[in-house]
Amino acid sequence: MHPLLIEAVTNLIIEFLFLFFPKEFENPLTKWIFEWAVSNLLKLIFYYVKRKLEEHKSK
Repeated sequence: MHPLLIEAVTNLIIEFLFLFFPKEFENPLTKWIFEWAVSNLLKLIFYYVKRKLEEHKSK
């Protein structure tokens, strides 16, 4: 997937988490770790979906 899309969705998810758990993100390191984890999780999900779509097209 496009890196810009992954970054936008990551930022959206982090902002929603910040709204519901503001005290958890007082530490910048915590926010960075969450951004990294969400970004990598989205990359894995998009990669899996892309692979499954390619498998389906090849059938």
